[in-house]
Amino acid sequence: MKTIQQKKYFQNLYTDNKNIYSYNTNVAKIDHEQKKVICLDWLVDGKTSSPTTKKHINYIAELLNYKVIKN
Repeated sequence: MKTIQQKKYFQNLYTDNKNIYSYNTNVAKIDHEQKKVICLDWLVDGKTSSPTTKKHINYIAELLNYKVIKN
């Protein structure tokens, strides 16, 4: 399992190495076995999509060199 060394987005992005949290909402699951980041259905401030949350997911996937899978 890769360790994630986050270099930016500290205020609103968190990962526990299994999930990605944007604005305290679980927005993606990290599958280390298949090297994928799987987007989850989520709702933040009444929205189901956000350019910032998308950026957060893509950022972690890029750090891991994993593919993003959208629902």
